[in-house]
Amino acid sequence: MFPWLEKSEMPENSSMRFLTSLEVASACGVSPRTVGNWIRAGAIPAHRTVGGHARFAVDDLRRFLEDRHIPIPPSLAGPSAAPGHAANELQGPPSVLVIDDDEPLLEVMAELLGAGGWQVETARHGFLGGYLIGLHRPHVIVLDIMMPGLDGFEALSLLRQRPEAKGIPVVACTSLHGPEIEAKLRAAGFDAFVRKPIDFAALLRTLEGLRR
Repeated sequence: MFPWLEKSEMPENSSMRFLTSLEVASACGVSPRTVGNWIRAGAIPAHRTVGGHARFAVDDLRRFLEDRHIPIPPSLAGPSAAPGHAANELQGPPSVLVIDDDEPLLEVMAELLGAGGWQVETARHGFLGGYLIGLHRPHVIVLDIMMPGLDGFEALSLLRQRPEAKGIPVVACTSLHGPEIEAKLRAAGFDAFVRKPIDFAALLRTLEGLRR
């Protein structure tokens, strides 16, 4: 749909099931830091999404555990990793997609929301955000309003037309203030909004309240 988007480095085999770092940590009973050490040591293959986040094929993870004589969790056992099998067994943390053109803010959001127990995906613009929604189906979306090219209102309108985004709550993030902008956000269909500079405690409460 958006041919100018950079392509993911993940394999295009749609029958493969991929796990996030947090899902791997949960399945193996280790910390996310340990999973990061495995990646840096080259002990386990890690593919990358267009947003730069690590993803692990279930088959690769099983081989990694078998080679080290580590018990394989029931959620990873079996002759094949059929799509959805691990997802049903591994109920990982709630996920949020943050769409904002401010890259330093995205880094802070990823760190602080991740520390708050959320799996975070980030996108620098609405077009990339639309792609990641279809790929990851986040529980909640945080969408910046003032973005070049495609602002938050336009991005929300496009997202609401996509079946895979149906029912996903969207939180507006803006530095604009006043009753007029609040009324405009409500009329556009945003489920909630947070102001910049962001109160992360308030943002976490908002996300928890909207989590499906």
